[in-house]
Amino acid sequence: MAVLNIGQFTRAESREELESAELGVLSFYGNRNDGAACMDVKLSDDGQYAFISKQPFTALFDETELDLDDDADSGGTDGAALEVVDISDPGNPEFVTQSSLSVWTLSPHNAWYHQIGDGEYVFTTHGEDGITGGINVFECDRETGMLELVNWWNYSAELAQPGTETDTDGGEAYTHDIVVQDDPRFGTPVAYLANWNAGTRLLNVSDPEDIEELGVFEQDRAHHTVPAPTLLNGSRVFVAGHENPSSHESEGHVRNDGESGHYYLVDADPIDDVLAGERDDPVYLGASSTVREDGVEPASRTAIEMYEDNRRTELDYWILFESDEQTFDETPGFEAEAEDDDHEYEGFDDFNLSAHNLDIDADGIVVLGHYHAGTRFLEITDDLGLEETGYSRVGPDIAEDAALGALSTRTPFHWCAVARNGVAFAGGINEGAQAIAHDDVTVGEDRPIDLDVERETDASLFTAGQTSQVRIHVDSGEPVRVRDRIPGNWESLAATSASTRSATGSARS
Repeated sequence: MAVLNIGQFTRAESREELESAELGVLSFYGNRNDGAACMDVKLSDDGQYAFISKQPFTALFDETELDLDDDADSGGTDGAALEVVDISDPGNPEFVTQSSLSVWTLSPHNAWYHQIGDGEYVFTTHGEDGITGGINVFECDRETGMLELVNWWNYSAELAQPGTETDTDGGEAYTHDIVVQDDPRFGTPVAYLANWNAGTRLLNVSDPEDIEELGVFEQDRAHHTVPAPTLLNGSRVFVAGHENPSSHESEGHVRNDGESGHYYLVDADPIDDVLAGERDDPVYLGASSTVREDGVEPASRTAIEMYEDNRRTELDYWILFESDEQTFDETPGFEAEAEDDDHEYEGFDDFNLSAHNLDIDADGIVVLGHYHAGTRFLEITDDLGLEETGYSRVGPDIAEDAALGALSTRTPFHWCAVARNGVAFAGGINEGAQAIAHDDVTVGEDRPIDLDVERETDASLFTAGQTSQVRIHVDSGEPVRVRDRIPGNWESLAATSASTRSATGSARS
């Protein structure tokens, strides 16, 4: 794991400031297991901890030659683990703990950190063809430096309900990626789970130890689903990625020439009734256009059969290559391929092109990592469509032994893209990180705010039946919203110029 300083980009007030901005490497945290790969990194809200998902991925692709500086900081030796790293000093990351489970044959592919109530939780996703696919929920205790497994879930079983009639169906679908968001309408923590051929499943995780399903969008190969961070034109929407291969079940999940994975824009407003307590059962959010094109009867397959087909919520979709009839001349960014008369169209079986991880900003700008297609920019339009607005396809030359050759030696090879302050940060599998600015995306409207906070309390004087006063002093050059957590069994009697609402295990004011 490389720790980078991106402050010159995230603090830039204008595009002109980006001209001199640089990415700075602060430290490198090494891997002591040559069969494992770092598949995903998530940070705690305060940026003090990193949570690394490790899979024995390099062993699968025979890329196990370890080349690590002996002086580098390094982590645990397990090849299949969730690893916690203290990065409070970014220049000196320190191993805290790791957790491995016996069911983790392929181990966690992805994770998400989220504060819920008084607790800090990490949701991991894992699975393979078999019976072990699912979410594992860990509570992170900073005082002890430990991870405690508090729940596991798949669509047909859960640790919280061991007495219910379950089967192994829910474990057969790969729980690929997960994103948790405090819902922009209700404030409820909602997980968006990309559950491979079991679709995108929306979950109420306000009680991490008792997860409730809110709804499902039926699709194949759901690999990464991200909600817009705010309501767009008054609607709750998400973009669900469909990783290549296998756009069509009817064709045997075999990648055909021309396919390059779909991104679906989906309306999630129908879950309102469930979140509001006006409906007990989760809702069916329809089937993707590819499922319908295959002639599959909606809500008929095992993973979805508990639902009724009563709506269609896919608003739009985007795909780089519609078919093998689409030429490189017709595809932005592929000028070099278009000029090469000898270029052979290989069907992308070696991961040349594929829809992959994405991010969405508050203006509806969608940034996509698309392997050798680089980073693509889409926009969620005012009428809730999905339109491409640009791309960056820069691939620097690299040493051959620096590439993950079992997949591809080419660049660009963008795994993901993340949007911050009008800049897209792309993660290249072979070439490392890139910072990308779009000509039409405003820079400087999402800068971090510098502030000092001091919290004073007279709780040491507190006795039963009395009150305790907490004073929070904030020094900031800009207006900020302050949230404070109090014990769940306390009652907030008064809050000056603020609102108070209940949350699981706590109150926030």
